[in-house]
Amino acid sequence: MQALDTIRFDFDPVLSRFAVRYRPQGTIAHRLLPYLPVPGQSAKIQVFGANSLGYVQTKRGLKAEPVEVTEGRSYVTLALETHSVQEKLDPLEVQAGREVGIDETQRALLAIKDRIVLSREYDVQTMLTASTLWPSGHDTTIAGGSEWDQAAVDPYPVIMSAIDTVRDAIGAKPNVMALGYASWKAIRDNTAILDRINHLNANAPQVKQVKPDLLAALFELDEVVIAESQIYTGGALADIWSDVAILAVRNDTPTTPRPTFGVTAAQQYGTLPDANGEQVPLYGVAGVDPVNRWAVSVWYQELSVPAVIVPSAGAIIRNTSSAV
Repeated sequence: MQALDTIRFDFDPVLSRFAVRYRPQGTIAHRLLPYLPVPGQSAKIQVFGANSLGYVQTKRGLKAEPVEVTEGRSYVTLALETHSVQEKLDPLEVQAGREVGIDETQRALLAIKDRIVLSREYDVQTMLTASTLWPSGHDTTIAGGSEWDQAAVDPYPVIMSAIDTVRDAIGAKPNVMALGYASWKAIRDNTAILDRINHLNANAPQVKQVKPDLLAALFELDEVVIAESQIYTGGALADIWSDVAILAVRNDTPTTPRPTFGVTAAQQYGTLPDANGEQVPLYGVAGVDPVNRWAVSVWYQELSVPAVIVPSAGAIIRNTSSAV
């Protein structure tokens, strides 16, 4: 045995199969603004006005011409933005990964894709909490002392009022509600909401804590989603979404002409297996580039842009928790 080999045996391995990494949890941007695959670098979206719901006397007399209607429409053009991140790996890590049966470049790829996902989450939060986004009547701030975690406060009327506001604006009720984590904690143990849920399910065992599916059923929504994502800033983790609740009309198939609050227009290139082997959407291109001899550069680039198309198809409720 070579003397050098003997020395090397004394060193710890470069890499093992087991790894610990922080990953974004509970992101909701894509739950409010679903993906809209587009073939090019821009998208032009038709928006039809409220006159589409206008009454028309459609009865036609013998040999008479059909009633002619004019659809009011406008167009929203979205220019996709380029988002790109890279990470450099030591070739020793790449080789060590092969020896223990893992693809270190794919692990790095998932990590840098997470960076783009987390950055988009933060950007969407900034966009949706801006007061300039919302039409009059669609932005509600709860007064101090009436937050949802206060005793004897019932959040039901204010949430139903927001639902009715959206319906009165576009003729459709919201089908999704997103709760910032502080808002979720405030409503989770709210006595009035628990009483309403138990009254709604009088023949079922009484519940002592609100669950998202029970909350969705109470407000006749398809889904209630909890924003649990956090971002590292100032030396600590902080919630991206705070004490807000956002209601929206979401079209899960944006290519069909139905109302929708907004979309995330993106180029889709296929799928990528995540750490659990599940296929996740790959809205971008990835590669490994041997930039120089001492490092392997793994990069991911995505072309996408989140956008609110019809602001009146949503509503926001602020200051829901006294703990923030």
